[in-house]
Formats: sequence, C-alpha cells, structure tokens
Amino acid sequence: IIGAAIATLFAFACVFALVAYYARQYVRGGANIRFALKSGAASLAMSFVIIALNPQGLLPIVLVAALCACIYVILLWILKGIGYEELTFFKNLLRRTT
Repeated sequence: IIGAAIATLFAFACVFALVAYYARQYVRGGANIRFALKSGAASLAMSFVIIALNPQGLLPIVLVAALCACIYVILLWILKGIGYEELTFFKNLLRRTT
C-alpha cells in the first residue's frame, strides 16, 4: 500500500509540474503567493479540526465538512485572504440560489 501511495504522489507531482509549465505559457499574470500561503494555513488548520474530530458515519462527516468550510472562510477572512467584497459576492450568490 505504501508503494502505491508513493507512486500516486509521484504521478500527481509530475502532472502538477506539467500543468504548471504549460499554464505559465498561456496564462498571463503571476501567481499570488501570499494568498496561496494564507489559503494553505487555513487548510492546515481545517485539517487539524478534521483529524481531531475524526468523524465516523455519513451525518458526522457532513457536519464536520460544514464546520470546516466555515472555519476555512473565517480563517481566510482573519488572515485577510478574502475581503468584504468577496464575502458580499458569496452572500448575494447564496441569496440567488435559495
């Protein structure tokens, strides 16, 4: 199983490298490294919550996923990864769909 995991990781790394290489040729503008770091920090915190709660079963998994989505958005907002404009956009988007 470990060998399969390592092979999968290697394959994904190769695909990522190829996509990054070719995307730079077609997409103008640079990557926002600061936002990527903030997003990574929020994702890491969200991952710790998932590991700590260790949901078992459909309902606990759905509830923890909803909780972690809220944690992710709140942490991005605290880290200034998203601003008031983005929050307003998503609030309006939710109003239109419901």
